[in-house]
Amino acid sequence: MRQEFCFQTHIEIKTFHSSWNSQNLFVLKPEVEQNEIKMCVKTCHEGCLCKDTVTAQTKKRKLTSDCFPVLLAILGMYTLMSNKQYYDALGTTGTIANTEGINSVVKPDPFKIFPEEPPNPTNVEETLERILNNDSSLTEVNLNNIKDIPIPTLKEVFEAMKENSHVEVLSIAATRSNDPVAYACAEMLQENTSLQSLNIESNFITSDGMMAIIKAMANNATLVELKIDNQRQKLGDTVEMEIASMLENNSSILKFGYHFNQQGPRARAAMAITRNNDMLRQQRLR
Repeated sequence: MRQEFCFQTHIEIKTFHSSWNSQNLFVLKPEVEQNEIKMCVKTCHEGCLCKDTVTAQTKKRKLTSDCFPVLLAILGMYTLMSNKQYYDALGTTGTIANTEGINSVVKPDPFKIFPEEPPNPTNVEETLERILNNDSSLTEVNLNNIKDIPIPTLKEVFEAMKENSHVEVLSIAATRSNDPVAYACAEMLQENTSLQSLNIESNFITSDGMMAIIKAMANNATLVELKIDNQRQKLGDTVEMEIASMLENNSSILKFGYHFNQQGPRARAAMAITRNNDMLRQQRLR
């Protein structure tokens, strides 16, 4: 059963006459009369909007719930329509598009509940042993989201990575790593020649520890991807300038994960990354 409600205008403006043009688009044409609103709505489906005239202060008319989203679209009040009603109205071809009714006009979309990610199953002690033994089958080390790894153990991981020649991807995001871990990482970057991707995002590394890592990149020519974003403290302008200089002098990094706060270093970093990717593309075409 359709719900009904009253619609009454309270605005004194010129008369507007509405019609459908040759492209089947709704248009409003001004007329000469004052203090009255006439809305002659022609629709492609019978019985949706009534076709009588509405004056400015006196007359009321009944509109069904199916007509309300169409009227909102005409008046430009899209915020009172649900997403489903709006997108259904875009593809209407002669039938009433509204299938939700007036009860859903101001309701938000249903909240989607996403399940939590399962805990990281990586055995830290076993992985560290395999790195020390230079296990050829171990090419990726993922310690993400393991928050109970002791700081000395994280330092041992980077110490073992100095001589490892098989691990290509190392990720320690959200492991509560701090500056001592960052210093150990910087020493590893100066000696390791096999690591291609390093992720140290979402940790407690300050500007001092990050500066050590950035300066260590001057002696590294194998790292292709580096992610350092979302640290507990802001790195500051000095570190961002150092990052931009490092990227300009490094031709191997193709992906760099960090949200710059300053426009100057951001633009310089973007140009450097674009240059490195263009150089790689040209080498492939040769």
